[in-house]
Amino acid sequence: MKRNFNKIITIMFSLMLMLIMIALLFFNHLEYSKKNYVSNINIYALIFGSFILFILSFIIKRYLYKFINVYFITVILTLIQIILVYSYYFIPGWDAGIIIDNSFSLFINGELESEYYFSVYPNNISIVNIYYYFISFINFIKLGEYAYFILLVCIILICNVSGILMYKILIKIFQNNVIALIGYAYYILLIYISPWIAIPYSDSLSLILPILMLYIYISLEKYYLKWVLLCFIFAVSISIKPQAAIIFIAIIIFDFLFNTNSIKLFFKKCFTLFIVIIVSFNIINLMNKDIKAKLDKELHTSYIHYLKMGLNENTSGEWNYDDVVFSQSIPLKDDRDYANILVIKERINNFTVSSFLEHYTKKTLLNYSDGTFSWGKEGNFYKEILPENIKISKITRNIYYSDGKYYKYFNFLQQSSWLIILFLSLFSIKFNKNDEETASNYKIIIYMTLIGLFIFLTLFEARGRYLFSNVPIFIICAMYGINNILLMLKKFDILKNRTDK
Repeated sequence: MKRNFNKIITIMFSLMLMLIMIALLFFNHLEYSKKNYVSNINIYALIFGSFILFILSFIIKRYLYKFINVYFITVILTLIQIILVYSYYFIPGWDAGIIIDNSFSLFINGELESEYYFSVYPNNISIVNIYYYFISFINFIKLGEYAYFILLVCIILICNVSGILMYKILIKIFQNNVIALIGYAYYILLIYISPWIAIPYSDSLSLILPILMLYIYISLEKYYLKWVLLCFIFAVSISIKPQAAIIFIAIIIFDFLFNTNSIKLFFKKCFTLFIVIIVSFNIINLMNKDIKAKLDKELHTSYIHYLKMGLNENTSGEWNYDDVVFSQSIPLKDDRDYANILVIKERINNFTVSSFLEHYTKKTLLNYSDGTFSWGKEGNFYKEILPENIKISKITRNIYYSDGKYYKYFNFLQQSSWLIILFLSLFSIKFNKNDEETASNYKIIIYMTLIGLFIFLTLFEARGRYLFSNVPIFIICAMYGINNILLMLKKFDILKNRTDK
């Protein structure tokens, strides 16, 4: 059963990734909503990314892997990040700005200033609550004037701890410091230098959650502690960023199918998961109830609304103002869901075969063809640009701001790095007869996670930044590809030596 299951998952992942790469390399000329125009030259970006991969691999294997200390490097990078973020950070608009404004309002005035918004999007209440307690603590230690920037420093620390966890997972899986360091290098290129760490929203806040769940599952041996932690982090993920919770579902499916050898153990796991998840959600809800807000449950936006937006051909399935207005114009939740279901049926019926394929090709491009993960693409993104505060501010803002003089080079670098991660993931798949038997359990969990993420983004609202919290998982998958390439090269050398003899 396990062999067949692994084979099915591997085939599904292969098809998914080939469809993504075909879209990115051969249909990147299509116009779609919020397009990153560097994707028009994806093939050149991939070639450049291959060159960077070769240089990185050569330097790491030849000079660095024996003596480099990742923990020391992380400390240095953290200090550099803090300086960089300080030089270019700004006050965002859109949802991120609403959450920040309401977090401070809750601390200063004891109430939310946007109760309607949180009635519509109640999942963001959890983030407000986290930030409220954080701001309260920072004010308690008399640093309230710097609360916002200190929050960004904490996001930086979350980013860096995530990088360390990913590195430790790579070491545990491959027992090869070269592969682990290559993965860490790509984490630097895609996450450490990403300006998303200067936006204290769910995308950066949830970065640690998927990789932490994978680390706990792989490394922790104590049964009850492992599952209590996994279930609690799952509940936190659902409350902050549902995309970050997909890996938990993959872990549960795999573990229940292949690591549950008796009915007794099955019920033991079910009982543990059920109790801990219920308790975790209740703890989160109790904490959120401390926010004495008058939220209207009838305004709550359900998954049906996001499914409707995902089918909008005019916007390639991304956020749409008219769709939001339509949903919010219907006051009762059941009536709103029913009306949205009618729109969903209408949109499905209006598809022809060609328009259906074109829509989902564009949606795939919107989700996967942006190595900056939709940086600068939200409404009122740069709400308030702060005065240049240190000498390097002009340079860093020209690099990181969408209209900056050097942004196109940064954009191209991130696009190249992202494309090579996707491309290397193709090599994670072995096409030999014994692959089903030898495939790593962890690789199958990673495959299921990325398949689940693809399905989620294909069905619901599309946006490149929704991938951000799972970038470490993508990098681990790509390192399976690196490992297979190294094994093939080693095998080729052995065969060559035998032939020479």
